[in-house]
Amino acid sequence: MSKTYRIVGWVFGVLMTSLAIGSMFNGTATSTLMLVLATALLLPPVRSAAFERTNIKIPGVARFFLVFALFAWATSFIPEPGERGASVASETEVRQAEEVKGSEKAGSEPVTPPAPTAPLKAPKQEREASTSLQEIKINRLAREKIKGIIKDPNSAQFRNQRGGCGEVNAKNSFGAYVGFKRFMVSGGDMVFIDGDPDLAAGAFDEAWSMLCGPSGELANVARK
Repeated sequence: MSKTYRIVGWVFGVLMTSLAIGSMFNGTATSTLMLVLATALLLPPVRSAAFERTNIKIPGVARFFLVFALFAWATSFIPEPGERGASVASETEVRQAEEVKGSEKAGSEPVTPPAPTAPLKAPKQEREASTSLQEIKINRLAREKIKGIIKDPNSAQFRNQRGGCGEVNAKNSFGAYVGFKRFMVSGGDMVFIDGDPDLAAGAFDEAWSMLCGPSGELANVARK
């Protein structure tokens, strides 16, 4: 039985020795120490020398459980291959980040990126925006001219206005609204309201159809 124990001790002792050597390169200091202690409990010459120097005797069964505990403890400190690779990659990234940071400090001040500029408008959008502003301006001027010839300018109401053509409703001398009437406004003093007694019969209708129709000059003045 003693000879069998010695053979088992040598086999597992050599195994623990190889694991301890591997742990020196791939493990931690703690795992290496645990495996070295397990080796000392297994290899017969080392075990005998240790027992003689310390006067400690450990029975075979207790020695087996102690070796098993040391081996289990050691393996818990050995990182998995994936974890070790991730750790090495993380250390590499940190080192690269520090090198970049150091180069930035050694170089000139960081350049502030230019502020984003507003996107350029397409030519069609520019024309539409310009036409819209021009139309607002012409509508406002036309309304001001109409208000200049009616009795109660503050009561004026406008609708269906296109450039210098539209409809207006305002109060008369008695404070009552007279109803919407068509009007035409052009440059200078050309300001007319439908029913103007200074115009000949049918003159307003003729001018309206010519100047305020779909292709009339006054209705489309802002688009020219």
